[in-house]
Amino acid sequence: DIWQAPPPRVDPRLLRRFVSSNYATIDCGRGCPFNCSFCTIINVQGRRMRYRSPECVLRAIRERYREHGISVYFFTDDNFARNPVWEAIFDGLIALREQEGIPLEFVMQVDVAAVRIPRFLEKAARAGCSTVFIGMESLNPGNLKQAGKTQNRVEDYADMVAAWRQAGVRTHVGYIIGFPDDTEESVRDDVRRLIEDIRPDQASFFMMTPLPGSRDHQRLVQDGAWLDPDYNNYDSCHACLRHPHMSSEAWQRSYEEAWHRFYSIENMKAILSRAHPKHYWDLFKNLFWYRHSIVNEGAHPMLTGIFRLKDRTSRRPSLPQESRLEHMLRRARELRRYMAGVLRLLLEMEEVWLATRPRSEAEKRVLEELARMRVSLQHRLRSRDLQAAYWRVKSCLPSIEVPSRVQLLWQKLALWQVSALCQTRRDLAKYWLRLRWRLRHGRLEALLRLDQIAWNALREFRLAASFLLTLATRGF
Repeated sequence: DIWQAPPPRVDPRLLRRFVSSNYATIDCGRGCPFNCSFCTIINVQGRRMRYRSPECVLRAIRERYREHGISVYFFTDDNFARNPVWEAIFDGLIALREQEGIPLEFVMQVDVAAVRIPRFLEKAARAGCSTVFIGMESLNPGNLKQAGKTQNRVEDYADMVAAWRQAGVRTHVGYIIGFPDDTEESVRDDVRRLIEDIRPDQASFFMMTPLPGSRDHQRLVQDGAWLDPDYNNYDSCHACLRHPHMSSEAWQRSYEEAWHRFYSIENMKAILSRAHPKHYWDLFKNLFWYRHSIVNEGAHPMLTGIFRLKDRTSRRPSLPQESRLEHMLRRARELRRYMAGVLRLLLEMEEVWLATRPRSEAEKRVLEELARMRVSLQHRLRSRDLQAAYWRVKSCLPSIEVPSRVQLLWQKLALWQVSALCQTRRDLAKYWLRLRWRLRHGRLEALLRLDQIAWNALREFRLAASFLLTLATRGF
């Protein structure tokens, strides 16, 4: 019974190790009433819900804000929607936000059916829920049936995600690859449907893992199936059993491909384009972090961060102890690859930002008008063309101000600001690739066009400076 059990105390020394010092966790309840075969929570915490009193939870949140400035939480409940006192907690959080002015935000884990609970979605949004983590697990009804996840109905997924988005809450879904009915082709098709039809804001992929304590593990042991003897591999990122339809290599390939496809440049653009403006930068940061982990670290984002600290003596006992010189040389090589990867990532995310950054209604209208004008124009857009686009939009939006040619020139030359009408850096990327190709093929006369090199270098600097400045001031 944890009804009156106080949550753990907050240690200020640990807060300083978080990316944000106003971030903490709290468990409002424990357990889950469902019976998924791959889950260990029902054995560790039970299927009967145990929960703290709303007064206990609200008192802890209020005190932590006053003493430590904590205002952002991850509710660690495995399924907050099945906490019997969820509504009283939400009502209390709403009062803390709207009456006491505490700027609370939180992330919680819920099941797919939570949107059907009366008042749950609306009160979650008012209480400060910014993101819900949802155990979607699979788009194959056969997989869900075998796993005992009968509460999930695939036909409801798209409407469920849309309902959370309509309420202003981001969706982050968990997806398992490696159910018995999965094949390399079916996984590829399911990930396509996840991206194009379901359209969650984020997804975390896991390889089916028979965790000790789960029904899956118990069944496999009883059947005498082969299981990986190294428990270090039971991290949901490695194949720990033999799959009936995929080799270990094909299974791993399907898993890694799912990550790369979901966090591709084009899908990140689509995700941010439909995001609510108030969530744009939080979502942008998460996409940045996830793509970095995938392409630069080659690891699940929940296992790594932006920069990994590797102490020489903190190694698994089965690995040899490195000398100081060996460790320094290995880390130097890793850091060189890391910095090159980060630079590529920054350029990719700069492209995503240019295409998706929040724009006013007037700016969107001008961009649409410019797109129409480009079809008929036989030359590159000039200042007078841009002014003409503004005048055409002004006929529909009389309040819009038409910039003078001097203002347009200033926007073109300002070092720290890029016009909101700039949507891509592809032309710059093509220029540098073309210049590199010419130099590699001995066409050194390309270096004589110093005016072109200087102009494009200036454009590159302006884009990078504007992106990094915006990311620093709004993203963090």
